[in-house]
Amino acid sequence: MEDWQDRLTLETVDTAEKLNKLNTFMATEAFYALSPDEKDLLYEQQRTMSKLVQTLGKRCRYYELDKKLGNKLF
Repeated sequence: MEDWQDRLTLETVDTAEKLNKLNTFMATEAFYALSPDEKDLLYEQQRTMSKLVQTLGKRCRYYELDKKLGNKLF
């Protein structure tokens, strides 16, 4: 695998993990205790990160990195 493919794969996995952590936090009481403005910002971040993960996943599938890695994340 080429360096750029390694970087693409790593960025996809890292971003997906961060999104999962954000989603987990957003299901806690601590999230619900935030101000409406803070929650709105986190919802916006969640939507943006989700779109990024989807786009990175499409790129991984386009280059068939999912097949090379046998990873169902993409």
